Amino acid sequence: MTEKPDLERTLAPLKQFQRDTVAHVARRLWKDQDTSDRFLVADEVGLGKTLVGRGVIAQAIEHLWDIEERIDIVYICSNAQIARQNLAKLIPGGTHVPHADRLTLLLRNIAEFQRRKLNYISFTPGTSFTVGETGGRADERVLLYHLLRRGWSKEEMTSKAWPKFFRGGTGRESFTAQMKAFNRGSITGEVAEAFVDDLETAPAIDSEYKSLADEIWGVAHEQFAYLRGDPDPDLRRYRDRLIGRMRNLVAHASIRALEPDLIILDEFHRFKVLLDDENPKAELAKALFKQPTAKVLMLSATPFSMYTLPDEPEGADHYQDFFSTVKFLLGGHKKSNDEVEVQLKSLASDLETMRTAAVSTENSIDAGKAARDRVQGLLTRVMSRVERLASTPDRDGMLTEVSVPVNVTSSDLIAYAGTQGIADSLGRERGRRDIFELWRSSPYLFNIMENYQVKQAFKRALESPDPSVRAKVSEAVKQAQGLLNWSDLDGYRPLDAGNAKMRALLEDTVDRGAWKLAWLPPSLPYYSPDGVFADEALQTFTKRLVFSAWTVAPKAIASVLSYEVERRGVAAVAPDRRYPDRATVNPIRQPRNDGSHENLAPEALFQPSAVIAELCDPLSLAQELGDGRHDVSSLIDLAAVRVQSKFDELIDQQNITPSSRARSDPSWYWALPLLLDGLRYPGLPSPVEIPTFFAKPDIPTELDVESLGGFPEDLIRVVTELGIGSPANCVYRALRRATGASHEHGDEALWDAAYDASNAFRTLFNQAEIVTAVRLAHDGEQYWRLVLDYCINGNLQSVLDEFFALGGIERTHNDCDLSPLTEKLATALRVRAGSAQVDVFRTEGEDVILDPSLDPPSLRDANGATGHRD
Repeated sequence: MTEKPDLERTLAPLKQFQRDTVAHVARRLWKDQDTSDRFLVADEVGLGKTLVGRGVIAQAIEHLWDIEERIDIVYICSNAQIARQNLAKLIPGGTHVPHADRLTLLLRNIAEFQRRKLNYISFTPGTSFTVGETGGRADERVLLYHLLRRGWSKEEMTSKAWPKFFRGGTGRESFTAQMKAFNRGSITGEVAEAFVDDLETAPAIDSEYKSLADEIWGVAHEQFAYLRGDPDPDLRRYRDRLIGRMRNLVAHASIRALEPDLIILDEFHRFKVLLDDENPKAELAKALFKQPTAKVLMLSATPFSMYTLPDEPEGADHYQDFFSTVKFLLGGHKKSNDEVEVQLKSLASDLETMRTAAVSTENSIDAGKAARDRVQGLLTRVMSRVERLASTPDRDGMLTEVSVPVNVTSSDLIAYAGTQGIADSLGRERGRRDIFELWRSSPYLFNIMENYQVKQAFKRALESPDPSVRAKVSEAVKQAQGLLNWSDLDGYRPLDAGNAKMRALLEDTVDRGAWKLAWLPPSLPYYSPDGVFADEALQTFTKRLVFSAWTVAPKAIASVLSYEVERRGVAAVAPDRRYPDRATVNPIRQPRNDGSHENLAPEALFQPSAVIAELCDPLSLAQELGDGRHDVSSLIDLAAVRVQSKFDELIDQQNITPSSRARSDPSWYWALPLLLDGLRYPGLPSPVEIPTFFAKPDIPTELDVESLGGFPEDLIRVVTELGIGSPANCVYRALRRATGASHEHGDEALWDAAYDASNAFRTLFNQAEIVTAVRLAHDGEQYWRLVLDYCINGNLQSVLDEFFALGGIERTHNDCDLSPLTEKLATALRVRAGSAQVDVFRTEGEDVILDPSLDPPSLRDANGATGHRD
């Protein structure tokens, strides 16, 4: 028997404004006399729309529990990865949520749904609502086969024609195995019979057949029963169209079988096409939303375009977008299209009255206020929004405005004149336009922008068969300043920002030195930062969020800033390097199993030690030292005494005599923490694979101390520093704290999780830009030692503790489950390089030729040399 979720327990973690929103939504969807079928929660980013959705789900269950025999909650999100993340917050812990990236596959779960009081169902819209007349995936075709087998009876499906018909491009053995592995009990007789009935009433593709069912039966038996090999292209296309029709019917059957009580559209602005009743692609979505029991909750901080400008490449219109969204919200089961249109006309009239009152004389103010009240009354019935600015009495949202000087230079104006000159050369009839608004947001416009109308007109002019058109545009390009110059980029020379706003952003970020940081400094460091992190300009540095109405702006920002970051790093460590000579580096590699005493030392960075992590915890050490912020040297001195004591205990127990050993062996940096863990926790298996050269001959899983050389003079200090700041030990402690110390020191699961997660730092510190930043201090030292210093200087332990405490990780997971934490960390450390197409120019006789870069995002100069990578 399904247990009813506890409403108050679900609502308890919500803040008051979130609870207020939940209550308002519940009233509008279920409790008011004039309820709505659809509602939009448009709270600002970061205010917990997902938690509001969780509360609305709880209210829906509370309201329907004694009314409905079965409650179906449907969650639709743009992609499966986001769905998995958000479902953990939306749904009570421990509940299994079937996720089908295709609506056609949901029929496999219907029998399970019918047995339960409460069901949660999730799928993605991209491949669910747009089925098409194609053969689909193998698992869809397996489902179709078993639907027919159940609906038409087993005896009628014994012909060998059917596996051939449904196999498509899947291998024979693989498809046969999938058919045999299918859970036949997942399909109810009622569902299968209804599907066959749909086939009997659906029209055939070929008019010679009386129905789709008759056509499928005939084609399978007449053309596939004795088919040898694969079908010819025409037959294959015909077969795929038939299967596509069946898939469409299955999708409709899935919708009917769902009986949705609440449909949640999360970040629905990513698939708004499904809200348009007039769009053929919305047919299935419309059928879902029109289900008689369905209420729709929409979640999005940007439900419609707030403001658009002319020449937007997407052709967006903020006014029309707003009305399209409101039209969907006002619709539902209770209203006809005519009633909705009347409300929309009234809304448009009231908005016009408000606009007139805002710019006209006082005589219209009263009418404007009355119109405003009517607009608010209509919209609050179907939507709500909470903004951060409302959280403080003076509505400043606890924000302080920082003025950033934006100074326009003469070179900026000259660049603008050249850019406008190119646009003017097109002529009004070929797409000329005022370039001013675009120029204010991006430099190097004709190099960087892509789908804008003026750029397309420019390309057409350069390729025009009319020599006079080409000549005019080519001359404008030759005369223009403010275009990218390959020779400057080839020599890694400074790139002018080319734009006042870009220059201000460059000064505020790159010039400040932020390019030297692998992570933002912590809010509460455990000790005084050092190295680049000690720079006052960087200690308070935070993220920058840039808003722009132009799609060219993000690309321009990424291109200009990333080039400058790369250029400055190269200038600092290899000033003679040219752009084409960019080198890939991998300074920290996996150790070779060749007996080298050098290559194991760097492994100490990525190998956690329960003993060392506990002895050298910077938080505990700082607390022990007392009030005030201390230098890290004070923490190292305090912890080194304890490490020395453990080391002395080790050499006494294992009778290690340093006097008989050869020269100093750096492998001890790696080996000592392992030996200390083995001494403290003898029952645990060895956490790492011991290289053959260093293993005991009779026990290959244990480290042979006799394989090691002499102790380095700085062994105790370096191991202490590893305890304080190595990625592995910092991750180890952060994971333990994040799970409420439910894992004891020496816990094998904790050790394994920290070891696996710390490898993400290996990747990070092998990135060329990070390598450059780390080596800025002392390029002559061993790189792994520089990495250790960098981690210590940057308070890595504080950073990780704050990340797990404040980084958006919900505490709904099992306190002992480390995987959500390690996955979140790995995602945060994963740096993916983006690509951007950049167009450059070359001359060919009197003409200028626009060349798209051959190796995106490279540049090409007038002589055809390849270049810049963002």
